[in-house]
Amino acid sequence: MAIDYALDIETYPDVGMIGKLPEPEISKVLKDPAKIEAAKIEAKEKQLQDMALNPLYGKIAAYTFFSSDVEDVWTIYNGCSDNEIQLLYEIRDILYDKETKTTPFLITWNGTNFDLPFIYKRFILNDIQIKYSLSYWTKKYNETHIDLMQVWAGYGKYEKLDTVCKAIFGYGKKEFDFRKIPELITIEAGKDKILEYNTQDARLVFDLYNKFNGILF
Repeated sequence: MAIDYALDIETYPDVGMIGKLPEPEISKVLKDPAKIEAAKIEAKEKQLQDMALNPLYGKIAAYTFFSSDVEDVWTIYNGCSDNEIQLLYEIRDILYDKETKTTPFLITWNGTNFDLPFIYKRFILNDIQIKYSLSYWTKKYNETHIDLMQVWAGYGKYEKLDTVCKAIFGYGKKEFDFRKIPELITIEAGKDKILEYNTQDARLVFDLYNKFNGILF
């Protein structure tokens, strides 16, 4: 029987791709050379900040599959490494178990628009084959994945996980500076810190699933 997993990933910029970023677009209304230059600098900074959110220019730093069959008995599969290919193969093997020929039932927060497309596009960019396509998980009505953000906020709308958890449970995410991931991922203590944050995100998603289950779906 498939197990319910709350899935969450953390991503970071691939510095090796900085030189391949396209020339940022700026407003054609600007005529003053100084303002044009300032706009270019601002647009470039925004590009660099957003690299981690784009699978063309970002990598997966960590993943967590979180589950619980009995209260306070947790099943956690996770990993954090600067060797992304290793992580991708680990993720692939959880998404499809070759021995049992089954897939898990996934629970995410914005997984339809971010986590799953990011994972699958990284599969493509690293020539990793997988049993089922992205649409297997992300089609609007399916029995393999529930995107809790879409259930809560409505399709096409965005709501922060932290905002909803604080309103419902009175607690939310611990503070974490994503800009430090490229530095943290190079040391074991840093990897532990990334995994701690990643795992608590997945657990929050699982808590929301238990709260919504039987009421919203």
